[in-house]
Amino acid sequence: IEEGTHIQKIRSEERDGREIFILEDGNGFKYEASCVIIASGKKPRMLNIPGEQEYMNKGVTYCAVCDAPLFGGKDVAVIGGGNTGLDWAHLLAKYANKVYVLVRSDIRGAQITYEKLKSNPKIEFIFSIDPVKITGNSFVDGLTYKDRKTSEEKTLNVQGIFPAIGLVPNTDFCKDLVELNQWGEIVIEPRTNMSSHKGIFAAGDVTDVLEKQAIIAAGQGALAALSAIKYVESK
Repeated sequence: IEEGTHIQKIRSEERDGREIFILEDGNGFKYEASCVIIASGKKPRMLNIPGEQEYMNKGVTYCAVCDAPLFGGKDVAVIGGGNTGLDWAHLLAKYANKVYVLVRSDIRGAQITYEKLKSNPKIEFIFSIDPVKITGNSFVDGLTYKDRKTSEEKTLNVQGIFPAIGLVPNTDFCKDLVELNQWGEIVIEPRTNMSSHKGIFAAGDVTDVLEKQAIIAAGQGALAALSAIKYVESK
Protein backbone atom coordinates (compact mmCIF):
# COMPACT_ATOMS: atom_id res chain seq x y z
CA ILE A 1 0.00 0.00 0.00
CA GLU A 2 1.37 3.39 -1.05
CA GLU A 3 -0.46 6.35 0.49
CA GLY A 4 -0.24 9.92 -0.78
CA THR A 5 0.92 8.81 -4.21
CA HIS A 6 -0.11 10.98 -7.16
CA ILE A 7 -0.07 8.96 -10.36
CA GLN A 8 0.56 11.28 -13.29
CA LYS A 9 0.64 8.83 -16.19
CA ILE A 10 -0.10 5.25 -17.13
CA ARG A 11 1.55 3.63 -20.12
CA SER A 12 1.93 0.08 -21.32
CA GLU A 13 4.63 -2.01 -22.94
CA GLU A 14 4.95 -5.61 -24.05
CA ARG A 15 7.40 -7.98 -22.38
CA ASP A 16 7.78 -11.62 -23.33
CA GLY A 17 4.42 -11.54 -25.04
CA ARG A 18 2.64 -10.00 -22.03
CA GLU A 19 1.39 -6.46 -21.56
CA ILE A 20 2.77 -4.63 -18.54
CA PHE A 21 1.32 -1.37 -17.22
CA ILE A 22 3.76 1.22 -15.90
CA LEU A 23 2.42 3.86 -13.53
CA GLU A 24 4.53 6.97 -12.97
CA ASP A 25 4.07 9.30 -10.00
CA GLY A 26 5.09 12.91 -9.47
CA ASN A 27 8.34 11.95 -7.76
CA GLY A 28 9.66 9.89 -10.63
CA PHE A 29 8.83 6.53 -9.09
CA LYS A 30 7.44 3.81 -11.33
CA TYR A 31 5.10 0.97 -10.44
CA GLU A 32 4.54 -2.05 -12.66
CA ALA A 33 1.41 -4.18 -12.81
CA SER A 34 -0.31 -6.65 -15.07
CA CYS A 35 -3.69 -5.12 -14.21
CA VAL A 36 -4.91 -1.71 -13.03
CA ILE A 37 -8.09 -0.51 -11.30
CA ILE A 38 -8.74 3.23 -11.63
CA ALA A 39 -10.91 4.73 -8.89
CA SER A 40 -9.63 8.31 -8.99
CA GLY A 41 -13.01 10.01 -8.63
CA LYS A 42 -13.69 13.61 -9.57
CA LYS A 43 -12.46 17.03 -8.55
CA PRO A 44 -14.24 20.39 -8.34
CA ARG A 45 -14.50 22.34 -11.57
CA MET A 46 -12.40 25.49 -11.26
CA LEU A 47 -13.57 29.01 -12.02
CA ASN A 48 -10.22 29.71 -13.69
CA ILE A 49 -10.19 33.38 -12.74
CA PRO A 50 -7.43 35.50 -11.16
CA GLY A 51 -7.12 35.00 -7.41
CA GLU A 52 -8.71 31.56 -7.28
CA GLN A 53 -5.49 29.61 -6.85
CA GLU A 54 -3.93 32.30 -4.66
CA TYR A 55 -6.76 32.27 -2.13
CA MET A 56 -7.55 28.57 -2.15
CA ASN A 57 -8.11 27.58 1.50
CA LYS A 58 -7.81 31.27 2.34
CA GLY A 59 -11.46 31.99 1.76
CA VAL A 60 -11.95 30.02 -1.45
CA THR A 61 -13.27 26.56 -0.63
CA TYR A 62 -15.05 23.84 -2.57
CA CYS A 63 -16.86 22.16 0.32
CA ALA A 64 -19.47 24.06 2.31
CA VAL A 65 -20.32 20.88 4.21
CA CYS A 66 -16.73 20.83 5.47
CA ASP A 67 -16.10 24.53 6.03
CA ALA A 68 -19.40 26.35 6.61
CA PRO A 69 -18.87 26.75 10.39
CA LEU A 70 -15.60 28.61 9.70
CA PHE A 71 -17.55 31.47 8.12
CA GLY A 72 -19.78 32.33 11.03
CA GLY A 73 -20.84 35.99 10.97
CA LYS A 74 -19.17 36.62 7.60
CA ASP A 75 -20.47 37.50 4.15
CA VAL A 76 -19.98 34.74 1.58
CA ALA A 77 -20.72 34.01 -2.07
CA VAL A 78 -21.83 30.74 -3.62
CA ILE A 79 -21.26 30.48 -7.37
CA GLY A 80 -23.62 28.11 -9.14
CA GLY A 81 -27.35 27.55 -9.46
CA GLY A 82 -27.49 23.76 -9.39
CA ASN A 83 -28.58 21.55 -6.51
CA THR A 84 -25.16 21.74 -4.89
CA GLY A 85 -25.15 25.53 -4.95
CA LEU A 86 -28.64 25.69 -3.47
CA ASP A 87 -27.84 23.15 -0.77
CA TRP A 88 -24.67 25.02 0.16
CA ALA A 89 -26.54 28.33 0.35
CA HIS A 90 -29.06 26.76 2.71
CA LEU A 91 -26.29 25.38 4.92
CA LEU A 92 -24.21 28.55 4.91
CA ALA A 93 -27.19 30.68 5.90
CA LYS A 94 -27.11 28.93 9.28
CA TYR A 95 -23.67 30.41 9.98
CA ALA A 96 -22.92 33.36 7.70
CA ASN A 97 -24.19 36.90 8.04
CA LYS A 98 -25.07 37.15 4.33
CA VAL A 99 -25.08 34.60 1.50
CA TYR A 100 -24.95 35.75 -2.13
CA VAL A 101 -25.81 33.12 -4.73
CA LEU A 102 -24.38 34.04 -8.13
CA VAL A 103 -25.94 32.28 -11.10
CA ARG A 104 -24.63 32.50 -14.66
CA SER A 105 -28.01 31.95 -16.33
CA ASP A 106 -30.96 30.17 -14.72
CA ILE A 107 -31.56 28.01 -11.66
CA ARG A 108 -30.85 24.38 -12.55
CA GLY A 109 -31.48 22.95 -9.11
CA ALA A 110 -34.75 21.94 -7.47
CA GLN A 111 -37.33 24.69 -7.85
CA ILE A 112 -38.85 23.92 -4.46
CA THR A 113 -35.47 24.52 -2.80
CA TYR A 114 -35.01 27.77 -4.71
CA GLU A 115 -38.43 29.04 -3.64
CA LYS A 116 -37.61 28.26 -0.02
CA LEU A 117 -34.25 30.04 -0.17
CA LYS A 118 -35.76 33.14 -1.79
CA SER A 119 -37.76 33.77 1.36
CA ASN A 120 -34.66 33.73 3.57
CA PRO A 121 -33.60 37.35 4.25
CA LYS A 122 -29.96 36.27 4.62
CA ILE A 123 -29.82 34.91 1.05
CA GLU A 124 -29.67 37.06 -2.10
CA PHE A 125 -29.67 35.70 -5.66
CA ILE A 126 -27.80 37.52 -8.43
CA PHE A 127 -28.43 36.29 -11.98
CA SER A 128 -26.72 36.66 -15.37
CA ILE A 129 -23.17 36.98 -14.10
CA ASP A 130 -19.66 35.94 -15.04
CA PRO A 131 -17.08 35.79 -12.22
CA VAL A 132 -14.10 38.04 -13.07
CA LYS A 133 -11.59 37.94 -10.21
CA ILE A 134 -11.09 37.23 -6.53
CA THR A 135 -9.28 39.79 -4.40
CA GLY A 136 -7.85 39.94 -0.91
CA ASN A 137 -4.76 40.40 1.23
CA SER A 138 -3.89 37.47 3.44
CA PHE A 139 -7.50 36.31 3.08
CA VAL A 140 -10.32 36.83 0.58
CA ASP A 141 -12.04 40.19 0.82
CA GLY A 142 -13.89 40.51 -2.48
CA LEU A 143 -15.37 38.95 -5.61
CA THR A 144 -15.69 40.94 -8.82
CA TYR A 145 -18.27 39.80 -11.36
CA LYS A 146 -19.59 41.09 -14.68
CA ASP A 147 -23.26 41.63 -15.40
CA ARG A 148 -23.81 39.69 -18.64
CA LYS A 149 -26.63 42.00 -19.71
CA THR A 150 -24.91 45.36 -19.17
CA SER A 151 -21.21 44.28 -19.15
CA GLU A 152 -20.86 46.34 -15.96
CA GLU A 153 -18.40 45.00 -13.39
CA LYS A 154 -19.43 44.96 -9.75
CA THR A 155 -17.68 43.83 -6.56
CA LEU A 156 -19.09 42.03 -3.56
CA ASN A 157 -17.28 42.46 -0.26
CA VAL A 158 -17.18 38.84 0.86
CA GLN A 159 -14.83 36.82 3.02
CA GLY A 160 -15.74 33.43 1.63
CA ILE A 161 -16.26 32.08 -1.89
CA PHE A 162 -17.77 28.67 -2.62
CA PRO A 163 -17.61 27.63 -6.32
CA ALA A 164 -20.30 25.02 -7.01
CA ILE A 165 -20.13 24.64 -10.77
CA GLY A 166 -19.75 20.90 -11.05
CA LEU A 167 -17.05 18.25 -11.02
CA VAL A 168 -14.56 16.93 -13.57
CA PRO A 169 -13.18 13.37 -13.67
CA ASN A 170 -9.55 12.74 -12.72
CA THR A 171 -8.65 11.07 -16.00
CA ASP A 172 -5.86 13.18 -17.49
CA PHE A 173 -3.28 10.57 -16.51
CA CYS A 174 -5.00 7.74 -18.41
CA LYS A 175 -6.65 9.50 -21.36
CA ASP A 176 -4.12 8.06 -23.82
CA LEU A 177 -4.98 4.46 -22.90
CA VAL A 178 -8.72 4.27 -22.30
CA GLU A 179 -11.83 5.55 -24.04
CA LEU A 180 -13.45 8.58 -22.43
CA ASN A 181 -16.93 9.95 -23.04
CA GLN A 182 -17.75 13.59 -23.79
CA TRP A 183 -17.46 14.47 -20.09
CA GLY A 184 -14.06 12.85 -19.69
CA GLU A 185 -15.41 9.81 -17.82
CA ILE A 186 -13.99 6.34 -18.42
CA VAL A 187 -16.31 4.21 -20.54
CA ILE A 188 -16.70 0.78 -18.92
CA GLU A 189 -18.31 -2.56 -19.73
CA PRO A 190 -20.95 -2.71 -16.96
CA ARG A 191 -20.74 -6.46 -16.31
CA THR A 192 -17.02 -6.38 -15.51
CA ASN A 193 -16.11 -2.68 -15.14
CA MET A 194 -13.34 -3.18 -17.71
CA SER A 195 -12.41 -0.13 -19.76
CA SER A 196 -11.82 -0.13 -23.49
CA HIS A 197 -8.25 -1.25 -22.77
CA LYS A 198 -7.99 -4.85 -21.60
CA GLY A 199 -6.47 -5.12 -18.15
CA ILE A 200 -7.59 -1.65 -17.06
CA PHE A 201 -10.71 -1.54 -14.91
CA ALA A 202 -12.44 1.47 -13.36
CA ALA A 203 -14.93 2.13 -10.59
CA GLY A 204 -16.87 4.98 -9.03
CA ASP A 205 -17.52 8.53 -10.18
CA VAL A 206 -14.62 8.45 -12.63
CA THR A 207 -16.66 6.07 -14.81
CA ASP A 208 -19.61 6.68 -17.11
CA VAL A 209 -22.04 4.99 -14.71
CA LEU A 210 -25.21 7.07 -14.68
CA GLU A 211 -25.83 7.42 -10.95
CA LYS A 212 -23.06 8.94 -8.81
CA GLN A 213 -23.64 7.58 -5.31
CA ALA A 214 -21.20 6.33 -2.67
CA ILE A 215 -22.97 2.99 -2.32
CA ILE A 216 -22.86 2.46 -6.10
CA ALA A 217 -19.17 3.36 -6.21
CA ALA A 218 -18.46 0.86 -3.43
CA GLY A 219 -20.28 -1.88 -5.31
CA GLN A 220 -18.40 -0.98 -8.48
CA GLY A 221 -15.13 -1.23 -6.60
CA ALA A 222 -15.96 -4.76 -5.49
CA LEU A 223 -17.00 -5.75 -9.02
CA ALA A 224 -13.84 -4.26 -10.53
CA ALA A 225 -11.69 -6.11 -7.99
CA LEU A 226 -13.37 -9.46 -8.70
CA SER A 227 -13.07 -8.89 -12.44
CA ALA A 228 -9.40 -7.94 -12.07
CA ILE A 229 -8.69 -11.15 -10.14
CA LYS A 230 -10.31 -13.22 -12.88
CA TYR A 231 -8.36 -11.31 -15.52
CA VAL A 232 -5.00 -11.89 -13.82
CA GLU A 233 -5.75 -15.57 -13.17
CA SER A 234 -6.59 -16.07 -16.84
CA LYS A 235 -3.14 -14.94 -17.92
